[in-house]
Amino acid sequence: MAENVLAEAFDTKQILGYDPTQYSNYTMAGVTVYCQENEFEEMQKMMESLQKIPTGQETLSLMALQGTPVIIEADMGASAGCFQPGKNIIRLNKSVGADKMCSCLVHEARHLWQHVQGRDRTESSNNLDYETTQMIYRATEADAQTQGYKACLEWAELGDRAPLERFNKDYPDIARGYEKGGLTGAFKGWYDDERITAAYENGYDVQRNLEDFLRPSRKMGKKKSMTATEIKSFCGGDRIEGFEEFVSSDYAKRIHLLTQAVLMMRNAKLTAHGFSNDESIAKMPVRDLKDNPDALMYSKKYVAEAEETLQSKKEDVRKNNPTSYPFMQSLERVFETVKKMNTDNEKGKPTEKLETVLSDEMSYVFLASKAKAGAEMKFFINDKTSKVALDRLEKDMPVLKGRKSPTNTVVQTAILARKTNGR
Repeated sequence: MAENVLAEAFDTKQILGYDPTQYSNYTMAGVTVYCQENEFEEMQKMMESLQKIPTGQETLSLMALQGTPVIIEADMGASAGCFQPGKNIIRLNKSVGADKMCSCLVHEARHLWQHVQGRDRTESSNNLDYETTQMIYRATEADAQTQGYKACLEWAELGDRAPLERFNKDYPDIARGYEKGGLTGAFKGWYDDERITAAYENGYDVQRNLEDFLRPSRKMGKKKSMTATEIKSFCGGDRIEGFEEFVSSDYAKRIHLLTQAVLMMRNAKLTAHGFSNDESIAKMPVRDLKDNPDALMYSKKYVAEAEETLQSKKEDVRKNNPTSYPFMQSLERVFETVKKMNTDNEKGKPTEKLETVLSDEMSYVFLASKAKAGAEMKFFINDKTSKVALDRLEKDMPVLKGRKSPTNTVVQTAILARKTNGR
């Protein structure tokens, strides 16, 4: 009997995304709240606070209409909260404090609104290129933060300034943006925050692609690009002056060199396996580090984290997936090159020679992926093939093919292809 009860609880947790036996549940303002009994009064105050302002009323009405519960977690690490569209639940991190939880709930409910407007349907039903994906997640985050700030302003008008003061302290760029240009300025202020934009790049683009580097993609077919006009409806663009022009600008699209390098390496590997080439990655504007101390600080921070992630995987790959070990070494060389390029960028020096080094690594990853898959290499080597990449491929061929020592057939094939193509 006990085993059956545990199994049932486990299945429920998998389906709902939380274990209802660990919480007490209450209905407040038409919304189901899962929390501990000793949190009831605090949550009741939060819901009453939301009912006092127009933006809060919109939040609660939407959650009630969609049947979206909120779960109060004791600790969610660095995350203040999240909306999980697949489970239709909002999670809030109690540890951030009462002065932030209210605006956080408004923020996460805005992601619910975006979901209802078609954001997740658009992303899941299209094989979007990186430029479009990045434009969507930045615009939706800026929109959600703008909604949260709007609520804080309304509370301040009623005399409760604590949420606004906390927001201004945590996100000064948004506050400055609002002072300059109202809600449009607040929206654009999100893009001014080097800390937030770098953190999102690191989490969504760098770390995720490093985790998936040796895995195949789930989407085949040609990459699709969308315009700012096409995403406007689920990004709150109707209330932002010049929305299309701004989110399409180089300023709004700029990314760190590390992000671009990791994405291009992953793209080269996927392309070698027959996946569609994402041409948008190479066209993304790279963040200028000269006279930008905040961007420089976060570029160093996340390169160090990327190196740490790689180091944590290298030994396991060497032991359990040795034919993939050369890819780890290639990423290692890329990180070293990115650090050198960032240093030159900071000093305003040209980086063309180092850009060639990155290009060589991407060429190598493409060829190595083909070789590892057993492709006939002469079909992928021509007079434009990087000599550095080809030399490295010859050296790594035995490892890529799972051999302990070079074989004449493998090595000679590569050499012959080079000679045939005038290299």
